[in-house]
Amino acid sequence: MYLAALSEEQKELFLDLSIFSMRSNGVVEVREQELADQYCDEMNIRKRENLKNTNVDDVLKQLKKISTDSEMKKITVELVALMYADEDFADEEDELLMKLQNTFCFSSHVMGELIFATKHLLLSHRMLAEIVRE
Repeated sequence: MYLAALSEEQKELFLDLSIFSMRSNGVVEVREQELADQYCDEMNIRKRENLKNTNVDDVLKQLKKISTDSEMKKITVELVALMYADEDFADEEDELLMKLQNTFCFSSHVMGELIFATKHLLLSHRMLAEIVRE
C-alpha cells in the first residue's frame, strides 16, 4: 500500500525488518510469507528469505537516518499489518515494535494510533472479503 515510493535502500531494510518480524517467534506462518511476497511485488524487489543485515537495531537506526517521519509511519503500518497477518501477535513481535517505537521516536499516542488504525484496516479488508464472497 505504502511501500512502492520508498527508496531502494529503504525497501531492502524494510524487507529485513519483515524477515526479523516473521522469524521472531520461531515460526514463519504461510499468511505472513504471502504478505511479505506481496510486499516484494509492490516494491518491485527480489524476494528473499535471508537477511542482508543481521542486527535489527542497525536496520531500525538506518531506516531512521534515511527516512522522513511520514515514511517511518508508513513502514510501521506495513510492519504491523504483517505482524497481524497470522492473527497471532507474539510477544517477540511486541518487543520489535517497542524497539521500532523507541528508535523512530514515536510517542505512545502515535504508536497506538498506528496500531489501532492498521488493525481496523485489516478487519475491514476481512469483512469486505466475506461480503464479496457471499
